[in-house]
Amino acid sequence: MGPKLLAISGLLCVLAAQSAFADECRERPNKPAKEIHKKLKVWMKKKDAVQYTGYMSRKVLEIPNLGCAERKLFQALLDDARDKLPESKMTELRSGLPVLHTDPSLYFPISMSEQGKNGDCVITFDLPRAGSATNIKANCDHEGFVESAEQAVASMVFSPLAIDDEFIPQEGLTYPLTYILD
Repeated sequence: MGPKLLAISGLLCVLAAQSAFADECRERPNKPAKEIHKKLKVWMKKKDAVQYTGYMSRKVLEIPNLGCAERKLFQALLDDARDKLPESKMTELRSGLPVLHTDPSLYFPISMSEQGKNGDCVITFDLPRAGSATNIKANCDHEGFVESAEQAVASMVFSPLAIDDEFIPQEGLTYPLTYILD
């Protein structure tokens, strides 16, 4: 899991723990809620990950005993995501999963370019939850492409097909990549 997604997951745990003690409505949401909200707003605006933002907002709203100030904050974010859904830049991976390429991190390794080599890779990975892939392993016909291929899949963010869908964990997904010199 990428560091940004790990930070969001950690904050969700803190938010769930703090919300369990929320007996009355506060004027302002607690600090973890504000931090998560801020990160998700950035995802929606700068990364165009509308489905992912909406899904994560919905998951926060499912936290038992969520305080009313926090509920208002994330309900507004979920409503905003639903309104902006047509603007989403999430594309469909060959497996049918929506994916956001958060970083154009696919690069042609210099050493392979200098040798004039093209290459094919098959990347295997797991998706235990929405967000980043885990257990990423590239099998390439040239070892020089492995790091680039693994980084490419690590830069992807996965979401359910729609905001109101559940994310279905999957193991052993494959993604083929071909490196061709221009």
